[in-house]
Amino acid sequence: MAPTVGFLASYLILWGIVVFLLLLAIGLLRELGTLRQKLGTGFSPEKLTIGTRAPAFSLLNFRSNTLESSAIFGRQRTCLIFLSSTCAVCRRFAKDLGSLPEHLRRTIIVICFADKEGCTRIAALLDPGVPLLLDASGETSSRYGVIGYPTLILLTEDGRITQYAFPRTVNDLADTINNHQPSGDLTTTFLEEVGQVS
Repeated sequence: MAPTVGFLASYLILWGIVVFLLLLAIGLLRELGTLRQKLGTGFSPEKLTIGTRAPAFSLLNFRSNTLESSAIFGRQRTCLIFLSSTCAVCRRFAKDLGSLPEHLRRTIIVICFADKEGCTRIAALLDPGVPLLLDASGETSSRYGVIGYPTLILLTEDGRITQYAFPRTVNDLADTINNHQPSGDLTTTFLEEVGQVS
């Protein structure tokens, strides 16, 4: 009787290992698909050099109209936060952005790498005062060298990149903004132009 129980235990352990490896493989294939989609846009996912001018973009503002980067650059400092709807940390991050002080929230623009349905999930969590741009193709994320989420890119008033950061919490985000940029926020006039205030 003892050899049969030992065999059964070994058999169950073996199947447990097989199921674990199968789930691991599915997760890896999903991440590989995301990476292939990003690489398929034709842009090299490498961080841009600090001090270089940020690439221009034209993205759909999820809550209103199209937003051109030229409407941002040359006005005030900007914090671009790249999020993905498939990232659990990003969803929590989007929800927690509302807890930031207003003077920090007014510097933030979220760029969501997702289709419209995925971006809708992020929009439901995000403070309505924070602009949310849709990057369905991943082209803008790739141009900025984003390969992981969430990614924060700090820009100076004239649109130059001052820092890449990978905050895991909004406290990390607030520390990064406060430690690396002078005070200032996006003006009410700018927010009216992009449809964020009336």
